[in-house]
Amino acid sequence: MSVNDDQPLPVRYPVTQEDATRLHEKQVKFEGVPADSGPQAGTSVSGEGTLMVYSDGREGWAEIHSDAHLGPIPVGRQIIALAEETFRRIEETPEGLFLRG
Repeated sequence: MSVNDDQPLPVRYPVTQEDATRLHEKQVKFEGVPADSGPQAGTSVSGEGTLMVYSDGREGWAEIHSDAHLGPIPVGRQIIALAEETFRRIEETPEGLFLRG
C-alpha cells in the first residue's frame, strides 16, 4: 500500500493500547480546539463528535470526527487531529468525555 504524498501522516506520540481501548469511538464534547487543517484551519472549533484513538501499543494518534453543518444541514465530515498536549487534556466526566482546547 502506498502513501499519498498529498496526505501527511498523523503526528505520532505515546498512546497506550489501554488508552485506545478506553477512549476509541466515544462521544466527546469539545470547546476551543485548534483546527490544523480543513476549511476551519487556523481557527478554534467547538462542538460534538466521535473521538478516534489509534495505537500500536506504544505510539499512535487521536482525532475527533465531527459532522460539519451549515445551520441544521450536515454538509460533510470534519476531522480534527489532536496534538499530544491536546489529547492529554481529555477529561472523563460523569456526562462523558470533554475536551477544552
